[in-house]
Amino acid sequence: PGGPPAAGALDARVGYGFGLLAPFAEAGWAERQSRRLRLGALVGGIGAPLDIEVTGERHETDDAPPALRFSVLGYVQF
Repeated sequence: PGGPPAAGALDARVGYGFGLLAPFAEAGWAERQSRRLRLGALVGGIGAPLDIEVTGERHETDDAPPALRFSVLGYVQF
């Protein structure tokens, strides 16, 4: 009692695939000072030669204003 709080982190992801579309949500917490929420969708699928991931993310820390990010990633399989 009286000491610094224990450091820790938690990351969670949930998603579901509908044919070629797989929406997902991710959340993360780290050491009580960092929080992240990420929503997106993966377009492609198992065995598809091209996958595209579209995401939006909000990242917060206790000492800075929230940061918003948008990303589009492509994956090519040979």
